Amino acid sequence: MSDNSGFTLPLVYKAGPDLIGKIILSDKRAMNAMALHLVGASEDTYHVASTGFMHSPMNCVLYTANPESAYPPIVVNITEKVDTNYINEVIRRCTEIYERHALLPRCIIVGTEEIDQIIMDSSMNKNIPFARETRCDFWATDCLLVSKDAMLNHDDPRHPLIEILNGVIKYKWVCLSEDGLTQPLGK
Repeated sequence: MSDNSGFTLPLVYKAGPDLIGKIILSDKRAMNAMALHLVGASEDTYHVASTGFMHSPMNCVLYTANPESAYPPIVVNITEKVDTNYINEVIRRCTEIYERHALLPRCIIVGTEEIDQIIMDSSMNKNIPFARETRCDFWATDCLLVSKDAMLNHDDPRHPLIEILNGVIKYKWVCLSEDGLTQPLGK
């Protein structure tokens, strides 16, 4: 990036999928759509919670439900490479969420580039056709893995979660509105 004064922003400061993802997923409309499609929660049941208590909070967004509801926390993890080391980090994060909120979280992992074949061999999710399910004994209620390829090859590109997650993966505007998918989040 450069302007007329000749200053060039170094690439190390270019926003990556983790920062873009946090911005998109922190929007109230994106959060409400995620909560509706992941746990069936009504609008404004969840809010974006602080991840400051976690050992490694940099590339995730945490949604927690209002205290009077029994919905689990939802953690959306964003990374370029999903491998066993990253899964171990996610397990630690989910354990920290459980220790803080006394509820196992619903976990979503968004891989923006590379995903180990072992993980890709996991089973397909019946409710979210572009997501895979991985084992999550004792650390999450369930763990969904969403890859760039699965979203790009999905038959229904208008699924609300695809619209949101494509914004994370492709660094584009995400289109959402109160009645569907028509208005950019940034407006």
